[in-house]
Amino acid sequence: MTALKRPVLETGQGRREQFTVTARGKTHHCDVTVEPLLDAAGAVEGINCSCVDVTQLHEITEQLRRAQEKLTEEKLYLEQEIHSELGFGEIIGQSKALRAVMEQVGHVASSDATVLLLGETGTGKELIARAIHQKSTRKGSSFIKVNCAAIPSGLLESELFGHERGSFTGAVSK
Repeated sequence: MTALKRPVLETGQGRREQFTVTARGKTHHCDVTVEPLLDAAGAVEGINCSCVDVTQLHEITEQLRRAQEKLTEEKLYLEQEIHSELGFGEIIGQSKALRAVMEQVGHVASSDATVLLLGETGTGKELIARAIHQKSTRKGSSFIKVNCAAIPSGLLESELFGHERGSFTGAVSK
């Protein structure tokens, strides 16, 4: 503590540090603040010290850090599962039509354009969407697919773009 107090007395500049103390077999994390007490002329005549036990805050912070690590690992695992299960990256074909589509994928992925993919079931719309996402500047973000056919037509716009409170029955917030 002397190492904290002496510089405050000498310079008149407050200090704040965190340190760890072990007492009765338990570790405590403390936040110590030392502020100078000044007389009317502005000279240091003493100090004011406070020590706060921030052990619980430290433990919660550590739990959050571990949870974040776990979520990051799970996200990576799930992305790898999607990649391997859907065969992304393995769009196979040499036809003139497929080469043209893949060329268009490269063009739209490098822009910020909105893309609408149309086609019959099983034609590979999701694979093309994933290819666009992987080649875009947003590839570090999550790719979320939405089955628009499963959303009632009256709610589609609201589900994709949000809504204002009171715009329809059940819209209780923005």
